[in-house]
Amino acid sequence: MPVLKEENGEEEPIVLPAHTKVLVTGNNRTKSIHIGLQGVVKKAVGLGGWYWLVLTNGDEVKLQRNALSVIEAPTENEENDEFEDDDISSYTTKINSPFRKASSRKLTVDLRKLEMVSLWRYCHHFRLAALMKIQPSKEQLIEVVEKHFTSQQLDEFQVIAEFIQASKRLKQSMQGIQA
Repeated sequence: MPVLKEENGEEEPIVLPAHTKVLVTGNNRTKSIHIGLQGVVKKAVGLGGWYWLVLTNGDEVKLQRNALSVIEAPTENEENDEFEDDDISSYTTKINSPFRKASSRKLTVDLRKLEMVSLWRYCHHFRLAALMKIQPSKEQLIEVVEKHFTSQQLDEFQVIAEFIQASKRLKQSMQGIQA
């Protein structure tokens, strides 16, 4: 494997193979939240020295070679194996999954900021009919909406795709109005 002689006399491989453990030292394109984290090379991507990494915080990022320092070269077994998602879990503290059960994490939305009209609209839309027969307080509405909201399963990729489609429709309708 070709190596690059560093100024401090250490040798590092020019092309990092999969499973190489690295430290993110950063460059002008590196997000500051990633600097100082360790990761594992998933694959090299084309020209320019770009690498897909799986960081210890679970993020999968694309960084340039000059933003990385090698901590540990892969073992022969790892080098010969193809990188699989099963291997990622041994290097990360969590894995981001496209499906998240909302009830498994703390609700970060403050529903108390919503007005009664919005809470009623939510209940009506999701047919939370038990509330329609009584006059609940705002706190009771918030409790029911929060319970329903956190019980929903979410496919983040589908949500993003639908958001993009809605954005495109809005843009097209705005162009039609201007024409």
